[in-house]
Amino acid sequence: MKFYEDPVYVKMCSRIPVPILVQMRDKGQSEYTFLVDTETARLQIVPLTHPITLEKEFIIWTQDQLQEMAFNPNFALIDLIHEFNYEVLDKYEDDNLEEHNDIVLKEYYSQFSSLEQIWLAVVMRIKFHQIWNPKIRIWI
Repeated sequence: MKFYEDPVYVKMCSRIPVPILVQMRDKGQSEYTFLVDTETARLQIVPLTHPITLEKEFIIWTQDQLQEMAFNPNFALIDLIHEFNYEVLDKYEDDNLEEHNDIVLKEYYSQFSSLEQIWLAVVMRIKFHQIWNPKIRIWI
């Protein structure tokens, strides 16, 4: 399945709060992004500088865009992999997550079924202190 066809990932992208979406867009270094019109469900590829009607549209982030946002964009690939591994597999407890039912990171990240979902969860947690609640399908 293509990442932009994954219903869970699309929902995760569509539920990013507007102020965070604006910050993510400003941090983006890619030239193009995937934009979804919420009224027509039309997917289009647009320049990242394309004006977005945030009430009617949302961005579906590519894995490389999320990787650029998550860690230092000048990291060598091996450093990026190391940081990702540390974040997703090696950390066990985090103060931000203790406020949300004391879940541990390994269990938190295990709910996701694609790398896009995990990368988005990483960005939202380490950059914006938000975690995905799968029961009500929002970032908290």
